[in-house]
Order: sequence, then structure tokens, then C-alpha cells
Amino acid sequence: MSISTNSTNGDFTPIEGEVNCESISFDKDGQSDGTATDQQQKEFREKCAKMEMDFSITNLELEKKLLEEKLKHKELMQKTLLERIGELEKQMKQQKNGEQSEYDIVEKIEHFLAQMGEIEKQQSMLCSTIDGVAQQQKANGAVESVTITKVINALKEQQKKMDNFIVTLKERANGIAEKIEEFLAQMGGEMEKQQTMLCSKIDGLVAQQQKANGAVESVTITKINNVLEEQQKKMDNFIVTLKERTNELLNAVHPNIPQPIIAEKFSNPQQNCWDVNACHNDLKIVDSNKMIVHYQKNGNDNWSWRSVFAKHSILPRNYSTNIFYFEISVLNLKSTLFFGFALKDMAKLDEAIHLNTGTFARVSNGNFWIDGTKRGEAQYAYGFGDTVGFGVNLATRKSIFTKNGLLLDTADLSLSAALLFPFISLLSFDDKIEANFGPNFKCDLTAY
Repeated sequence: MSISTNSTNGDFTPIEGEVNCESISFDKDGQSDGTATDQQQKEFREKCAKMEMDFSITNLELEKKLLEEKLKHKELMQKTLLERIGELEKQMKQQKNGEQSEYDIVEKIEHFLAQMGEIEKQQSMLCSTIDGVAQQQKANGAVESVTITKVINALKEQQKKMDNFIVTLKERANGIAEKIEEFLAQMGGEMEKQQTMLCSKIDGLVAQQQKANGAVESVTITKINNVLEEQQKKMDNFIVTLKERTNELLNAVHPNIPQPIIAEKFSNPQQNCWDVNACHNDLKIVDSNKMIVHYQKNGNDNWSWRSVFAKHSILPRNYSTNIFYFEISVLNLKSTLFFGFALKDMAKLDEAIHLNTGTFARVSNGNFWIDGTKRGEAQYAYGFGDTVGFGVNLATRKSIFTKNGLLLDTADLSLSAALLFPFISLLSFDDKIEANFGPNFKCDLTAY
């Protein structure tokens, strides 16, 4: 005998060849109306009871299979979660070695907690399903109580295991979170400790560096002082040699004058005047002190360079002072005037001496000429009525230019060992100047 699978609520459809229960009727006393025998009625009742039992068992087996499938699914999820927790612990160890960020671990823990919530939700649904099956079987009244009890007990055991698993999972997750916090605290303390040690090392290195720098600076200053002392000694020796060589040259120039007389004769560097033997014919030295020079007409040439040199040079000398300086006062000026220092033996008195090598000249238009070349822009011009001075500090080799008693400019001069003489050059007829070789000047040279 077979049962139709379309019956799910206790009703069933008889299959062909089977006894139709509805075709047999009984009276009110339970006696047959003649259409069925007692034996047939008994067989019919037995078959109905068996059919109902078979149906209940089949239905229970289906429900059991469904529950087993769900339990397998839960076990698989449990296994997956255990594997993920193992991975999480492994990642926790890697984090301790600096291979994983603690933020990733926290994120994964939150993800697993969310999965646990989903598991609890599915578990609740499973419990509801089990309760529904139990109620249905009770309503049918055809399932043996022992079988139902066994199934329910098995499901409760699985429920208990699942609850224990969830508790364990939460504990392990909380333990991992605590380990993360502990790890972060340890890392923070270790970082502070390392930072403190690093700062101490840096302070020590800075102190050592400062100490080393102080030692190096001390050694450097000592070396510089030694070099300066050595250079000073060389300079002193050079000055002594220069003085000796100067005296030798003076003896060669004035062989008949005793040395003490030479020293006395040139001890004042300002004892000088214009040299009548080094003066152009168109220029006249008109005073007895040989200080005033006048450009006088001589023929038809009124616009040509005419020059005159001083009698004595500025070096070499056995000077008591290092400054050689002279001034000129412009008594009359129509055009251009040069004055300064030049090589006497190489100059031509009717040419522009400022263009010669070895010449240092100040021009009335403000220009400054050195070695035949104009240097810089024109400034410090002078003219009629002005008193200008030009000098050299033989110690510093700096030039001095003054105007009407005021110092206006100083410049470095590359003085050679040649004899330089004061000179003036006039360009226009009737120009006149007066020289002052000292010792009293309009500009006070005490500070220079």
C-alpha cells in the first residue's frame, strides 16, 4: 500500500485497488449494514491506522532531514568561524611583530561579532521551526512520544552546543580585544621609552658636538694667531730690508752726502716744491717758494696739455710718517685740470700724463684715473676757488682725496717700487694753481 505525497494535513486519497473507507457504512450501533463483514472492517481499520502511521513517519523523516541539513550548515559555519578566529589570532601575533595594523584586527572582530549576531538570528529561526514541528506532531497525535522526545532532546543538545560555541566565541573575541588594548598600551609605553632614550642620546650628541666644536674653534684660533704672528715677523723683516735698500738707493743717488745728512734732509716728507727742470715752457713758476704755477700764452696754442712735476718723490723715503699728501688751490680754471702722482722719467710734459701707466690722477670733472684707465663714475668734481688734496698712506696703500678740508674718498692703490712724483696738468691758457706740500694743510690729517 502507498500513500499519496499530496497529503500533508492527515487527509489522503485512496489509490486504486485499495479499500475505500467511505464505501462502507455502519449503523448507529456499529453494526454493518450488510455491505461489509466484520473481518473487512477490522482489516480496514488496521490499514487506516498503518497508513496514518506511515504518513506521520514519512513527514517526520522529512522534517528530520531538514533539521539535519540546517545543523550541518550550522556546523559548517561554526568550523568557518573557528578558522577565521584562528586566522585572527595569527594576525594578532603578526601585529605584535609589526606586520599587521591593529585597526584591521578591530575591524575584523567587529565583522565576526556581526556574523555571530546573524548566527543567533538563524538559531532563533531554527528553534521556532522545531517548536512548530513538535506542535504539528502533537496535533496529529500519531507520532510516538518516545521518537519525538529523542528528536527534541537531540535538537536541544545541538542548541546547547551552539550556545556554548557562541559564548566561547564571544569570550575569545573579547580576549582578542583585550589583547589588542594591552598590545597598544605596551607599544605606547615602549614608544615613550624609546623616545626618551632617543632624546637623551640626541642631547648627549649635541653636547659632544658643542664640545668638539669648541675644541676645533680653539685650535683654529691658535693656528690663525700663529700665522698672523709669522706674517707680522715677515712684514717687520721686510720693512727693515726696505729701509736698508732705501738708504742704499739714496747713497747711490747722493754719493757725496753723508748718511745722517740724508736722513735729516728727508725726515719731513712734506719738504717739497715744483721742479723748474721738470716744467713745460708754457707753464711759469711765478713765486719764490716755487708753489704757484701759471699757464701763460706762448704762441698760438692755447689748448694743449702742459704739465709740471714736484722736485721730490713720495718713495722711497726714510719717513717719520706713513702719509704723503699735498694740496692745490684752484686760482683760475677755464677747462680741465689733472693732479696726482706719476712716473717722472717716463712722462712727456706736453701730453696727457693721466693716460700713462703708473699714474694716479684726480680730474676736475670728478673722474679718477689709475694706470691710464678711468675707474668708476665721475664724482667729487672741483673747480675755481676749491682747495683739493691728494695723498697716499704708505702703510695701508690707500689713497686720500679731500675737498675744502673734508675727506671725501679713499681707494686702494697698487703702488709699485718705482719713484712716484706729484704732478699737475693744465689744458687751458691762463689757468693757475697754488700747491701746498705742508706741513700745514686745510684738511686735518691727524685721524688718518
